[in-house]
Amino acid sequence: MFKRILAAIDGSEQSMNAADVAISLASKYGSELTVLHVVVPFTFNDERNHPGTGLEEEYRRRIQEQTGKWFEGIKRKAGENNVKVKTEWTETSGPVQYEITRYADEQKMELIVIGSKGRPGIERLYLGSVASAVLMYASCPVLVVR
Repeated sequence: MFKRILAAIDGSEQSMNAADVAISLASKYGSELTVLHVVVPFTFNDERNHPGTGLEEEYRRRIQEQTGKWFEGIKRKAGENNVKVKTEWTETSGPVQYEITRYADEQKMELIVIGSKGRPGIERLYLGSVASAVLMYASCPVLVVR
């Protein structure tokens, strides 16, 4: 049914549930599974955060470490279900939802699986503005998971 599935994660409980559902679907349909984490770059909004202070490098190191842990757990679960999974993270200076839909289009994904609400932040309200926007702008079906 779905040959290429994209699961978008941010580490929230709902996004990790979405990854589990994506693994189940990939196992059932013999699909290719890609798990994507979109990172918003470190911003210099304070004089203490100027380049050269080491804060940007520390931010990147922590993001990579955290994302690596999420990906390892997902790879383990995928392996237990005989699913091959590609993990990827990308940075965007624009809205996360646009990067998810752009990636899905570029990679010719046939289904996006996303959590209903992400990590706390300015853009997470009600259904979650990221999930809501992905539903509106994606050119393929979207499955929203609680």
